[in-house]
Amino acid sequence: MSLPDFDELVALAQSDPEALEKLRREKVEEIIESARDAGLKRRLRGLQFKIDTKVRLSRTPLAACIALSQMMQESLNELRAALLGADSPKKEERPRISARIYRLEHKPTQQALH
Repeated sequence: MSLPDFDELVALAQSDPEALEKLRREKVEEIIESARDAGLKRRLRGLQFKIDTKVRLSRTPLAACIALSQMMQESLNELRAALLGADSPKKEERPRISARIYRLEHKPTQQALH
């Protein structure tokens, strides 16, 4: 898979964003088609569908970037849990904090009675 150099991609983004998007889709398809078996191809298509949906539903390019970053972070957390032998990713455990809770009673004042 070969791509134009960075400066060419920047120029394409500025002059013809639709052509850049077409190139992106072609390269994504190229990568999916290079998968070694049908099951992996199906998983890659599913992942690309999720990515495209997140981008489409985002209000701004920055929101799309943040959403995709969160997806990657979640995936990394799942991988970390799997490598550490955990069955499922767990939320960070916080130390237990104990506290005394006092009941405060409301006593009406003279002004409240009038």
